[in-house]
Amino acid sequence: MEGFSKFINGIADFFQTKIDFLNLKELSPAIYIAVAGALLVFVAFVIALIARGAGKTAKYRKFLDDTTAYINAVGTIDENNVEGLNARIQQMPRGVSKGWGVFLEQQDGYPSNYITEKEGVGDRKTVKKAGRVFYSLASAIVILLCIGLAAIACKSDIAAVTVGDPAMATATILKVVLPVLGTLVLPLLIYFVFLAILNASYQSQYNKLCASFRAFQDAMDEAVIIFREEEDEFVTENIEEINAAIEEILANANRNVELIDIVTTPKIDTEEVAPVTETVPEPEPEITPEPEPAPEPEPEPEPVPEPAPAETVTAAVAEDIDDEARKRGELMLDLVDIAQRASMDKSMTSDQLFELAEYLYSVKVSGDFDTEGEQEVFDLCLTLLANSATLADKL
Repeated sequence: MEGFSKFINGIADFFQTKIDFLNLKELSPAIYIAVAGALLVFVAFVIALIARGAGKTAKYRKFLDDTTAYINAVGTIDENNVEGLNARIQQMPRGVSKGWGVFLEQQDGYPSNYITEKEGVGDRKTVKKAGRVFYSLASAIVILLCIGLAAIACKSDIAAVTVGDPAMATATILKVVLPVLGTLVLPLLIYFVFLAILNASYQSQYNKLCASFRAFQDAMDEAVIIFREEEDEFVTENIEEINAAIEEILANANRNVELIDIVTTPKIDTEEVAPVTETVPEPEPEITPEPEPAPEPEPEPEPVPEPAPAETVTAAVAEDIDDEARKRGELMLDLVDIAQRASMDKSMTSDQLFELAEYLYSVKVSGDFDTEGEQEVFDLCLTLLANSATLADKL
């Protein structure tokens, strides 16, 4: 205990007699301690800035920039060169690598739909920064140390205080309280100024990180096109139109059957009834006075129920037409299915797709399928093949 007392007295004597190189007299200990404290706070601030620049956030941003540059240099990411990008993404935070894995499984949409900014950089805004923690802790230690040294420097003045003496109380305030407060205020003020600057630098670093991550997302959305099934999107957007066209063909076919029923029946009647009109009006027996031939026409009324054969023929014709319409509709469905499968087949070359398109066009203009609905189906099939051929050329 005696050794500690000597140590304190030595420090007090140093501040009171040895340190006053500016000849500040009574203000010498407090001023020097406050300035030294402010300088130490500044040193802590510089160390915190260095830690910020060498932290994980800065390294992550640099890695994002390097990956973006890699994607832009490659140009197109497909199944043949995706391993390089995949290896880089596996080194990123878990949220990014997990979202990328889900995208590879789904193979739908854009990578940015699965790798969001929240998963990529969201947690880095709230996590405690090592540089800021170090700065606050080091500054607190410096400020407390300044207060302690100021109190030690004023040890003799504190011991000379006499309770109840107003003059002594005023002297105590001037020699003890103000110097101690001065050593607290100056370093504390410097601390808050540099803390604001440090927080602003961290916010700027976070904003730059977000910008780098968005650039990374845009680069992936632009380059990774092998997994983005554009032909699937086209079919999905137009499938209702294709179905409507086919349904319209079938509906028109059914309406044609009804028209044929109405138009065909009178023709069949005239053909079938013609013999009846030749046999029924036989007036020869009536011209003769003999009454016997009159009963002979009685067996002839049998052709009167001839509408039955006409209806049978009409029904048969309608059934044939219905079968033909159904077959034509099924053919249209088969054509759409063939065109859709060909457009989605990645092994098909553009030459093969154009060859199939030429065949469909020749069938279209052959005159065998001249209804508006059938022509629309052919147009849709040709559009599917043309879009897929264009995509094949790009790949």
